[in-house]
Amino acid sequence: MLINMVVHQPQSLIQVVSHTPYWVWGLLAALVALGASQLRDRRAGLRRILLMPLGMAVFSAAGVVSAFGASGQTAAQAVGAWLLAAAVITALALWFQPTAPEGTRYTASARSFHIPGSAMPLVLILGIFLTKYFVGVELAMQPSLARDASFALQISALYGVFNGARRRQAGLVHARRHLPAGQSALDHPVGRQRPPLGRLPCRGLGHRAGGARRHSVCVGRRLWPARTHGPGRAGPPDGSAGQSLLNHSPKPAMTHPVAQTLLQQLASGLLAFAAATAAFMPTASHAGTGLTELPGLQGDGPVTVFYPTAAADQAVQRAAFTLQLAHQAEPMRGNGRLVVITHGSGGNPWVHTDLAHALVAAGFVVALPEHAGDNSKDPSTPGPDSWKRRPGEVSRAVDAIAQDSRLAPLLALDKVGVFGGSAGGHTALTFAGGRWSPARFKQHCDAHIADDFSSCVGSFTRLRGNLFDGLKKAVALGVIRMRFDDPAEQAYQDPRVHAAVASVPFAADFDMASLAAPRIPLGLVTASKDVNQIPRFHSSAVLAACQGRCTHIADFTDGSHGVMLSPMPPLHLLSDVTRELLIDPPGFDRSQLAQVDTKIVAFFAQHLQPLQSRTP
Repeated sequence: MLINMVVHQPQSLIQVVSHTPYWVWGLLAALVALGASQLRDRRAGLRRILLMPLGMAVFSAAGVVSAFGASGQTAAQAVGAWLLAAAVITALALWFQPTAPEGTRYTASARSFHIPGSAMPLVLILGIFLTKYFVGVELAMQPSLARDASFALQISALYGVFNGARRRQAGLVHARRHLPAGQSALDHPVGRQRPPLGRLPCRGLGHRAGGARRHSVCVGRRLWPARTHGPGRAGPPDGSAGQSLLNHSPKPAMTHPVAQTLLQQLASGLLAFAAATAAFMPTASHAGTGLTELPGLQGDGPVTVFYPTAAADQAVQRAAFTLQLAHQAEPMRGNGRLVVITHGSGGNPWVHTDLAHALVAAGFVVALPEHAGDNSKDPSTPGPDSWKRRPGEVSRAVDAIAQDSRLAPLLALDKVGVFGGSAGGHTALTFAGGRWSPARFKQHCDAHIADDFSSCVGSFTRLRGNLFDGLKKAVALGVIRMRFDDPAEQAYQDPRVHAAVASVPFAADFDMASLAAPRIPLGLVTASKDVNQIPRFHSSAVLAACQGRCTHIADFTDGSHGVMLSPMPPLHLLSDVTRELLIDPPGFDRSQLAQVDTKIVAFFAQHLQPLQSRTP
């Protein structure tokens, strides 16, 4: 899921990092300092050398237990995978190089090693930290992964690979066991050394020369005559007496060719498994976006649902859109919360797919009801007629989710969010406690028909600054005065809805006093260059009314009404008027929509209190 967010909304990383506790960064700084200390040569005893790998093993174990410790059998499997991977990688490291790294020296009298600097400890420390951080973020967004055996095994095996890769300490321990007692205090190398040409490998610890037994020692796996009592005694070429290298015992050889081949194949297979685990881990934790359609209740249109799934997204064609979704995939548990998106006039679910992706990536299920008489298939009754029906259609969409055998067990519907843009924003304001009336809509158009023509007339026509403008305004006002003179206040409440976001909403028909103190947390997204709903009559008026008691999530200073749509419908399929009302102003950067989607996700996460874990 985290990888999915980064791929589809790279700006979401800012949100993830900003919500990370400060102590995590303090821990990272300490670990980086510890790893950096290994970059320079140093002298240390064996116990001190072993402290860091033991500490990182404890850190890895804590990561495994904290992530999967509460999930019974999955936890036992995770610990087993961690131990097995660590043991296998350690064994392979010792087999392929049982000696200490080149340049390592041992002082027998001080019982200490001189160890050359290496970047590998820092790499492994960062690998363990980033794995733990990645898992923590994934489980926060998708708690069900704590019970996913496949995810647990892969993460635990990756921890084991990092712990087992500490070949340096393994080589020192292995070599130190073979160190003879009573050595001098002189330093001598314990790693691989290149001996002079012509020397023969050691085949024993003694031989006879000239009829007299003479002792020898192995230096760099080569036989040198050792000094004996009396003159003429030989010694190692460096003149040090009575010394033996830690790697004096030659590496055991596999004499049977079949056994040697099998061992090589096993080692290759295990190393390939470790590499595959590291490479596959993000894919395994990546959750796709499922897609299904539920029948509406009480004669409503269908409810389109996006939800978390373990299945991979694939290309899906819907209307003029090619989308990446997992159609009819098996749902998986997310954060237990539902957000309903209510589309704008003449809209459809597909223009909100990017926001749905972002919400699903954070664990939400997303439902989009089809609003009767005001959708892309049937745009026959937009405006106040539709606005009266819309809140009930949203509530019945929640009811449809509650009755679905696959989705209902994954959700707690006591706290639901609502997002809407344009006419959908009008619906969101209604859920927030706003009161409106058709008569107030008529009053607004009577007063501002020229300045806010598209809000009153829709996408049928626009004023062009010619002789026909007067006729257009007269006809529009005649229809509005005839149809929308009902002064009855319209309001709606659903106790399940606990947060709402209105994007570039139609709002001129609201009693702004009803929005001064919203009933639920209310967020607003505005666009300063909106030519469809002129901000001073709509979004800016709402902000002025609820200032300090609602959240201004984002303002697109160079954006217009189309900022609520992502992906944008193909412009060549739109009418000339619709294209003019929705098209982005010159220079507008659509990449910023992803960052705003992330802020919307964070708003709902804050106010809907996503569940961290639930019993199936």
